[in-house]
This record gives sequence, C-alpha cells and structure tokens, in this order.
Amino acid sequence: MAPREPLVSRGAATHRTLALRLLRASAILVAGLAVAMWLFGDTWRHHFPAAENANATAEIRFAHFGGYEEYVLWREAIQAFEREHPRVRVRQEFVVGGQALYHGKLSRQASAADLPDVFLVQAGPFNDLADQLADVGGVLNAVPNPDGRSEEISELDVLGVEAFRVDGVQRALPVCGGPLLIYVNLACFDRATRFLGSVVPQPHEDWTIDEFLTIASQATIRDARLEGGAQFGFWHPRWVYYLPFLWSFGADVGDAQGWALEGGEAESALTLYHDLLRVHRVCPGDAELPQVWQDVAFLTGRVAMCVNGPWFERFIEGGVTGDIGRFDVLPIPRGPGGRWTRVTWDGAALNPSTTGARRRAAEAFLRHLLSGPVQDRLAAQGLAMPARRASLDAYVTGPRAAQRARFVEALAYSRLQPRFPRFQEVDQLLNRSLDRYLNEADDRSAREFLADLRAEPLIRACFETGGGS
Repeated sequence: MAPREPLVSRGAATHRTLALRLLRASAILVAGLAVAMWLFGDTWRHHFPAAENANATAEIRFAHFGGYEEYVLWREAIQAFEREHPRVRVRQEFVVGGQALYHGKLSRQASAADLPDVFLVQAGPFNDLADQLADVGGVLNAVPNPDGRSEEISELDVLGVEAFRVDGVQRALPVCGGPLLIYVNLACFDRATRFLGSVVPQPHEDWTIDEFLTIASQATIRDARLEGGAQFGFWHPRWVYYLPFLWSFGADVGDAQGWALEGGEAESALTLYHDLLRVHRVCPGDAELPQVWQDVAFLTGRVAMCVNGPWFERFIEGGVTGDIGRFDVLPIPRGPGGRWTRVTWDGAALNPSTTGARRRAAEAFLRHLLSGPVQDRLAAQGLAMPARRASLDAYVTGPRAAQRARFVEALAYSRLQPRFPRFQEVDQLLNRSLDRYLNEADDRSAREFLADLRAEPLIRACFETGGGS
C-alpha cells in the first residue's frame, strides 16, 4: 500500500486563513491610509505643519481658482515670495474649474469663520462677501518695495480699485481682469465668401450696431453643404456679456440705489437681444447646436463672432490650428448711447481674523501679488490683463500684440457691471427670465417683459427695500 500523504492539521489551516485575512486587512489599511492622505492632506498640513516649516514664523493660506496655467502662475509667485521671506510659508489652496464652485466654497468658509488668509475674489460675487473682508486700503503704502518706493494704489487700474471699494472702504485690491470685446473667427468669413461666391465683409473697428447685425446675418449660412456644416454669425450671450450692447443703447440695469432697466432705450436693447435669436436668427438655438457651448462653437468654426475677454486668447491658441486659428478682436459696436463695454476684475482680499505675524505675512504676500515681477509675469502669459498699469507694456507683446492693444484701448470706454444686493440670486433670476423671454412660445413684447421683471419679488426686495432678506 502506498504511503498516505500527510494531512494538514486543522490548526495549520486555521493559521493560514488568519494570515490571509491579516494580509488582506493590511492591504485595505494601506489603501485606506493612502486615500485618507489624498483627501485630508491639506487639513493635516494645516493643523500639523511639515518639518520643513518648523523654522517658519508664519504659515498663511492662499486660495484661488482657474485652470492648470493659473495654478502654475500662482505656484511660481508663491515660490518667489518664500525665497524673499524664508521664514514664511504659503499654502496654496486651488479650486479646479470655474468661479461658481470656488465662490460657493468661499461662502461656506466665511460661514464657518475659516476663510483663507489671502484669497482671490471676482467682482460680481465679491459684493455678497464684502462686509466679511478686511480693509486693505493702507496695505500697499505700509512698507516700501526693495527699491525704497511705496506701491501706491494709484498705480493700479482706477476702475479695478473702485470695483472693490464699498462705502469708502477698500475691501480688496485688483490683481487681474479685463474688458469684453468681440472675437471674430476670420475663417468663417472666408468660408462664407467661397460658398456664396461673393465677398462677405468682415467687421471693422468703428462699426455700429446696425452694421454688426448686417455682418452677422451675412456670416450666417444654414446650408448643410457649407464645408464644415452650417455656421452662425454670433453666439447669443448671457446678460452680463450683453451689458456692453445694453449700455450702447443708452440703457442700464441699476445699482444698489435703484432699478433702471426700463424705458425706451432698455426696450430697444431687449428687442435686439430677442430678435438676434428669434427673428434675424443669426444665433444658434439649442436644437441647432445641441450640447455645444460658446467657446467650442467658436473654436470649431460654427460661430463667427462671440463676446469674450482677454482670458479667451489662451484657449484659442491651444485649441485651434490652421485657417480656423485665424482670429481678430474688435471693439463693441457703437449704438445710440455711444460705445461701452464691461470690465471685470479679480481682486485679492484678506481675512479680517488673521492677526499678528500671519497678518503681516498676508499683507506682504498681497503686496507681492501686485509687484512688478508678478504682474509682468501674469501679463506676459496673457491669462488676463494686469491691474498694475505699468505692467500693461508686458501684456502688449508677442504675435497677438495688436489684439491685446485693443483690450488696453477698451479700458477707456469700460464700465463696471452693476453692483447690487444679493448679486448671485439676481444673476440667476435674470438668466431664467431671459430664457423664458427667448422661448418661441413667449409672445411678450420687450416692454411687457421688462414690466414683468420689475414686478419680480426679488427685484422689488433688492431695489425697493434696500436689499431684502
């Protein structure tokens, strides 16, 4: 009889099972720790600074939003600051994407009394946070630069400074921004000319609203035989991007002192806004370019013109090639009320709860953001226009110098968007109301639409009772 294989004892099997379970548990624990470090690393570093910060006299938090290029820009600014201030550490808090997510986070942090020490804020949402921000009016004059010259507020863009002044108190200082102009995809006009067999005129610098409408109509070709598919003359903008047209008609929205969107000028401006989409049909409807937004429509040559700011230039350079990459930038067309455009700024604000060494470090970092080297670097990248006027020369450079110069020229006829209570809520209401007005089933006149808008409870609360609740 062949010898029997030795049997594994029940105890040995149990030990093996336990070993496997321990191995699995260890793997899960390691994975869990890795995930926890990824999720809560910033929180840990906030409460337990790293060893390399042991000699720092202060650690401050700096928050901003944007894309990867903005992240790199501010990362480099932080590194330069830390070289100049070796006993200060700046922790970068970056919210990826648009400003809505970022300002939502700021609002929650403000409610929790946990605002960053220094943070960027856009001019529109700024109004809802203003009373929770420190007075920074004296920050630039507090300490001279290394060359012995104080960084005066007067060196910054005048409207940029005004954008962040509330009741005489400077709640933030402008860092970067720019006005809105008309971007023109020249390839669309070439394509329309070839298809029609006659020249489709391109916009020019001194055009009027009537000429704008004519040119947009001629650039609109719905024939599917057009190379690349049907194209449209203009992208229908949201109300904040339509403000330049509204002002050029001589109309206004209003401010904290009262509602002003009424009267003949406002009716004419809103009639054009409606007719661009529903009567002249120079703008694509939702069904004509489904699930396509403005930047994509312009970059792919489906829309010949759109309203945008200097920050759009980098998207164009990175997203198009060949003929479709040929674009120009032109002023807003003149109307009965002249030529105007909207300028917007991102400002740097301070947490009023930051005190002592951290407050001194935060003020020094704010001055650093507005210094010549940082502003020149920002300008050269073309992500936006610098608030420091001396840095505009660094902005008007490179292959797009002519287009960038038009943005600088536009500062002379720029206005700030209206500042009024509960801005975010009013913004959402205006967009919803205009969407209904543009619906094909809505047969209201511009006058009727404006009367209905004026009667909205939120509008009445904000502009009749001083802000409502």
